[in-house]
This record gives sequence, C-alpha cells and structure tokens, in this order.
Amino acid sequence: MHFGFSLPGRGALAVPDVLVKLAEKADGLRYASLFVTDHVVIPMAYRSKYPYSPTGQAAADWNQGYLEWSLRNRITRYAEPILVHLYSEVLQKFRLAARGKGISRKPPAHRRATDGSV
Repeated sequence: MHFGFSLPGRGALAVPDVLVKLAEKADGLRYASLFVTDHVVIPMAYRSKYPYSPTGQAAADWNQGYLEWSLRNRITRYAEPILVHLYSEVLQKFRLAARGKGISRKPPAHRRATDGSV
C-alpha cells in the first residue's frame, strides 16, 4: 500500500517555503505522492452568498462543525478532513500502457507518455 497526503492550498501553511519543507519531509518519510489543489486562486474571504446552501456559505467547509465536534469529543485527533485515494489496478494498467509497458500491443511511439506524467 502506498500513502500520500494533500498539501495545504490555503491558510498560513500554503506558502512556498512551508510547502517545500512539507514536500521534503514527505519524501524523507517515503510518502508515495503529494496532492495539491487544482484551484489557482482561493479567496481568503468572500461576501457573496453561495446559492446552494441555506447559510450562503460555499460547500467547501460543510462538515467543519462535525470535524471540530469530533476533535472535542476525542473521536478524531485532528479537525482536518481526510482524503483517501484508492489505487486501482485497472488505472495502473492504463498508465503502464501509455508508457508502452506491460502489454503485447503497444501504442504508437508518438502516443506514448515519455515524461512520466501518466
């Protein structure tokens, strides 16, 4: 089993120096992967109302109250969400195929991944 974790995308820890230290520590602990947000900009605050919730807050923090309650009641050790990524053998076969490995019929050379991004 391989483990990874998500780097902070906002807040005090989402600054370049801290992100580099976190990534280096993860590498030293032999984590298999790091995950980052796909948003280029995340606002620190907002005044507009989110139309799909009764409170007008965006859904990003919908379970924060539960996480804080579970921390206070010693159900969890942290009030941070946990993100679990499952490994899929089927997806791994596609990744290997894109690299031209693991199958007898290889994709044409111009279609193979060469930069390791798959």
